[in-house]
Amino acid sequence: MLTDWLLIRRLAREIDARVAGARVTGVGALPDGRIAIALWKRGAEQLLCIDAFSSPPVVTLESEELPIAPEAGFVRAAGAALRGTILTRARSLQGDRVLELFFGVRSRFGVAAETVLVLELVPRFGNAVLVKSGVVVAALREF
Repeated sequence: MLTDWLLIRRLAREIDARVAGARVTGVGALPDGRIAIALWKRGAEQLLCIDAFSSPPVVTLESEELPIAPEAGFVRAAGAALRGTILTRARSLQGDRVLELFFGVRSRFGVAAETVLVLELVPRFGNAVLVKSGVVVAALREF
């Protein structure tokens, strides 16, 4: 199956329509190796499951629970950066297989901070980069 930028654009629009405004309650790794972001919206929790390294890369919304397991590297850093934030929007870059998920939060003093999860959805050679306030916090890539 060919993964082109038009499919990524459609994916971004669907994520934006279905879970924009949802609060992140946790980040974890599923037993099959996918990364999952638990999103709470309107009294229901869904997992945004990301497998950037398969062929084709897959991003799905599922009704499961995060497993209780020790978190390694990227998952631990993503959990610390994203827990408590709100998924504000999703967008794709025109002509490229990149999906950006924007998460925002405000401090008690009203100061806004934004974290972006950038997913490069290239079959078998994907990347995931977590950027907070312009600084790369964590990166996940496969060689």
